[in-house]
Amino acid sequence: MALYGDEYVPPCTHGAGEVCAFFRDLHAVNRVLLQVELELRETAPAQLTLLPASIPRPARVLMTPAVWRLLDVVLQRHRCIVSVDINGDGIDVEPMRPLIDMLVRKAPSLVMLRLRTVLNKDEEVQALAASLLAAHRLQDLSLEGIGCMGAISVGLLASFIQNTTTLTKLSLAATHIEPRYAPDLLGALSLNTTIRTLTLSTCSCYRGYVCQYGPLLHCLVDGCSALRTLTLDRCCLECTPGLRLLMKALVVNTRVSTLSLCGFAGSEAFVEFIPQLLAQNRTLRSLTVLPSATEDENKCRCVEIQRCEHRCMECADSDFGGVASIAAGLPYNFWLQELTVDLSWCSREQCRRFFEAFRTNCTLHKVVVQGIHKEDFRHVCRRIRESGIAGRVSLHCFLPLEEHVEDLTACRKVLQIYLDATRPGRDELLRRTLTVLPFRKHVSMLVLQMTAQQVASEFARLVSYLEREARLKHLNLFVGGPVLDVDVRRRLLVALLRNRSLQVLELKGDLVTCATEALIVANELCTNNTLCEFSLLHGADATAEDTFMDALLRHLIPGLMHNHTLCSLLLTMQTYSVPYHAVLGVVCRNRATTMCAANFVLGTDRSERSADALSRVQHSPALLRQVMQIASLDEIEAQFAIQRALCDHQNDAAPS
Repeated sequence: MALYGDEYVPPCTHGAGEVCAFFRDLHAVNRVLLQVELELRETAPAQLTLLPASIPRPARVLMTPAVWRLLDVVLQRHRCIVSVDINGDGIDVEPMRPLIDMLVRKAPSLVMLRLRTVLNKDEEVQALAASLLAAHRLQDLSLEGIGCMGAISVGLLASFIQNTTTLTKLSLAATHIEPRYAPDLLGALSLNTTIRTLTLSTCSCYRGYVCQYGPLLHCLVDGCSALRTLTLDRCCLECTPGLRLLMKALVVNTRVSTLSLCGFAGSEAFVEFIPQLLAQNRTLRSLTVLPSATEDENKCRCVEIQRCEHRCMECADSDFGGVASIAAGLPYNFWLQELTVDLSWCSREQCRRFFEAFRTNCTLHKVVVQGIHKEDFRHVCRRIRESGIAGRVSLHCFLPLEEHVEDLTACRKVLQIYLDATRPGRDELLRRTLTVLPFRKHVSMLVLQMTAQQVASEFARLVSYLEREARLKHLNLFVGGPVLDVDVRRRLLVALLRNRSLQVLELKGDLVTCATEALIVANELCTNNTLCEFSLLHGADATAEDTFMDALLRHLIPGLMHNHTLCSLLLTMQTYSVPYHAVLGVVCRNRATTMCAANFVLGTDRSERSADALSRVQHSPALLRQVMQIASLDEIEAQFAIQRALCDHQNDAAPS
């Protein structure tokens, strides 16, 4: 189907009380856009977002100017495309240069624009910043990973920020500004009256001129009247006076209720002022203290700018001082509800004192631990149990299994486990892990790397674990080398795909080696009503691999039409066949259906289309996951919201 001319793109009917007619051609258009590694996805009812493609570009397909022309026509013609979200990390953005000009023309009609590590040249930043002056609908703006913005770009962006009446969310993470131009941006932010969520890298605000910008950042925190959520990444900020001014401003701030400080815990200013913040700030409800997103100072984009004269002296024991200062302030805090910390660099004594301080604080409902040193996992788990705070602590980090399997996995807070059994001498560790896992029903995510020989020797234990009733929701299984035993290979595939607790299954290795095994996978996928995401990647011969994958896809096409749960499918393919795109069409349908149903549940869209979507996927785990993600609810709250929406819908539909 030739989709490269204006005549093939229907006019936009968005806003006419129905879904735009373009949605009928969406899958065909995405098949073409895959050549430039982009896709259009329905991320809100009747609204489209331009995103990086969810599957890799075919190896033998070249990008063509005709595809860019099609995208340009679609973007300019269709008002239903309201968002752009492009993350350039890990992809080659140089061939995507034509996209910048299109976004400049599209900006006035966008509601959300997020670009990360996409803008590399100052003239691109200038053009986009100039287009923002006409962006009167824009609510969410992210310009991240820009090396160093110049005077013109900063001036244009500052003018937009100061005058906008719609922008509520702004992120300039890892974006740096020459110090002499920083006052323009900081001054505009302090005068803004609409931004509620702000993310900023602070290093550029101080470098170069004896900390003259410290007061400006102080004014920003104090003056941005609508600001409620603030994320600051210290990056390579080394100015002690500036850090002190910033921390003082946070202590007395009466607006920000959610605060994230990345990379500040090792500074003297943090150690000095965080106890005061916890004891005196009655507005703060959520505090996050984590390492900087720029772990290595050499990665910071502004390191070449002259350093400040007042260099910051780090605490002697780095982040230990930060955690200790948090512990010192917790007993005097009666307002904070959630605290997120990283304990990766804390000593056992520091961990003990932190949890003891947490125990004395009765108003803090939840502590989230993002990192723990692998050698201290056992000690931390025991400390949580002994302190009587297990009900208020969540561990959001992987447990790398190396020893003490029985003790470590017994802790009900350990939900994510990683085991690399391919390293020498790990056979016994693997055996003990597979023996104990069936009795650890609290484990929800498992990343397991095995050799083909280990699969054969531990097959009975692995299958027994998969066949038991469990709460395992996410399994990433890597098998190195070919599994030669056909019976083992096929029984393992069946056990994996018949597990009805799994919602995400990622398989990597030579587990599908013939058409018969492809048929097994296809049949099980079609009847599986709990699996939301499935990927099958392996490194066999490319030609043979495509043959097996084509067989899998041909078997999937008829049966998968009745499956409304599978929302993501990733296969290793050298070429993309018609069957593959047909299957992807079903997956995209499921994703859109789940999204519409979730919006109905949350009350953001009560259209007939969303109500019908809810009736189709009301029992799907994908719906539960989507509701939890959109509304930041836990599983029980999300289930209650779904049941309440179903009851309301049935009552509305009942004859009066």
